[in-house]
Amino acid sequence: MQTLDGGSAMFSDGEEILALPLEYWLPPGMSPVDAGDHFRAAGTLDMYSNYAVFLCAGVWELLSTIFRGGSSDLHENSQTVSTQWLESWGELERWRENHPATLQPLATMHAANADQNSFPRVLYLTPYAIESSLR
Repeated sequence: MQTLDGGSAMFSDGEEILALPLEYWLPPGMSPVDAGDHFRAAGTLDMYSNYAVFLCAGVWELLSTIFRGGSSDLHENSQTVSTQWLESWGELERWRENHPATLQPLATMHAANADQNSFPRVLYLTPYAIESSLR
């Protein structure tokens, strides 16, 4: 649900925000900075997959904030936006580097030549791997 929700926020030029704000994904009082530890501590594939969706939703929320603020607001807050963007990128990279082998693709097949379908075919072992795929 959250990934489709993020897509609608993107296509509305940031006018719509996420239906489920990020703070509702975490226990009361927990900072988003501690989200990674929270999701990893569960030690389950579904929670690690949920963490990927949470990270993507955070990017949607940041983009939505940028679009809603307009270019003048973006200029005034460029340092804050840059910092948030780099923090989000860092978390996504940590997720990608450390995600369990079970969530990695079993096989990826590319088209034999440029005249064929350019989209790769990716085979995953679990539904959690499909949900959390950030490739």
